[in-house]
Order: sequence, then C-alpha cells, then structure tokens
Amino acid sequence: MSKTQTKYPNSLLQYRERLGFTQEQLAHLVGCRRAQTIRRIESGGTLPGVVTVLRLSAALRAPVEFLYQETFKTLREEVRTTEERMPKGQQGVLPLPL
Repeated sequence: MSKTQTKYPNSLLQYRERLGFTQEQLAHLVGCRRAQTIRRIESGGTLPGVVTVLRLSAALRAPVEFLYQETFKTLREEVRTTEERMPKGQQGVLPLPL
C-alpha cells in the first residue's frame, strides 16, 4: 500500500504481485469485467462487495482480514466497544470448534 491515505486501505497489490498475477488476470479470476476495477480496489478508492472480497481472498490465498487489515482492526474495535456497552448477560460465548 502506498504511503498516502486511502479510503479503503488494503494489501491486495502485495498479495497479487507475490503470486505473479496481473490486474487483468486477477480481474478474470474474480469475475470483474475490467482490470480497471482491480486498479480502483487496489488503490483503496472503492470497497468491493462481499462476494468479490471473498473471491479476492480465494484467488490471493489470504484471509479477508489480511487483505483489509486496517479496516478489519477498526471494525473489530467498534464491535468490541459496542459489546462492552451491552447489559451483562447478553454477550454470547461461541464454542470453539473441535
């Protein structure tokens, strides 16, 4: 990611380059019609929909929270803050998978 602030910072470029994909190839893999869409997503100018994000995660072989690390951390903190304000007894504990 560049040093400039973007609306939706991400690490897509690094993961794409690590795998050797061009923007055109990645666009084809995730079902985007044009490489320009990937360019806008990588630059942080647009936030793709959930299906596209999941496809990007699969194509780039990285969890979504790695691709959008800053956004994930911010949202996680917002959720935790809201959770802490809930009346006691309403926070559920999910069982760990076996």
